[in-house]
Amino acid sequence: MRPIKFRGKSKETGEWVYGNFITLKHGTGSFILSQDADMYLSNNVLGGQSDSSFGIPDFSWNIEPSDITEVDPKTVGQYTGCKDKNDQEIYEGDIIRELITKISKDSYSDYKVIFEDGGFRTSCLPESRRDGTPLGWIPPSCIEIIGNIHDNPELLEK
Repeated sequence: MRPIKFRGKSKETGEWVYGNFITLKHGTGSFILSQDADMYLSNNVLGGQSDSSFGIPDFSWNIEPSDITEVDPKTVGQYTGCKDKNDQEIYEGDIIRELITKISKDSYSDYKVIFEDGGFRTSCLPESRRDGTPLGWIPPSCIEIIGNIHDNPELLEK
């Protein structure tokens, strides 16, 4: 089973941050919470009483300011559970290169990684010949991350 985690670009620094994705009610903010942050059931639940009139457990957060980062929601992508030939995690929005080995000569195709119809797939870029392959069907030894749609938009046009 793959870990559920996300990445997004910090609104403050423009750097990538990784962890759990949180959105506030009514779309008032998008955040990445560090996976090191401490979330736990509150004492009210552990003591057998919940403050919630609906019987939903109360959660408490022990979060340091450095544990949470506001991110640009357009940059958020989920981890696919796959890694490339360099053992780098592949996220939704990455641009990958697939090596296609043939007897006559090797070639490659570039794809962006998308989430569609309940799964992570490849989506061809203009020069690619195939489209829609489930990401898990491509052997990791044949995949290399060459960028992503946010930092390297020029790769979408090649």
